[in-house]
Amino acid sequence: MKRSQSGQVLIVLFGTLLMGRSGLAAGLFLTGKTSKEIRKEALTIVADEHRRAEIKKVLKNWEREVKQLDKTRQRRVDGLAALLERHDVQPEDFEPVFANFDKAEAEAFATTLEMRFTLREQLTAEQWRELFPGGQP
Repeated sequence: MKRSQSGQVLIVLFGTLLMGRSGLAAGLFLTGKTSKEIRKEALTIVADEHRRAEIKKVLKNWEREVKQLDKTRQRRVDGLAALLERHDVQPEDFEPVFANFDKAEAEAFATTLEMRFTLREQLTAEQWRELFPGGQP
């Protein structure tokens, strides 16, 4: 295994240990809050029942997507671990593994961004600033 590939393996493993689930990590990175925190605060801020129902729907969909992304990520981690155990593994065997990890992270960020913009449609600029202090509408 090349030195750069060893580094990539360590990054993936450390990222998995430190960040945990990719969908959750993307949500925290892009919003600073978990979906449960967003749900609680948004439902406190919004009084309109129709908009509250839409917020619940958005967050339910996001949580379902996060679970699916996390299952996919775990399968990829398991595949990496199995590859690392093999004596006959070649450096090029890791390339598709790294590509799959990159794809999973991109999917997690895309899902979170989609949720963010869908949620924003249900909130006024003032409510958005209350939910995410310091951010722009």
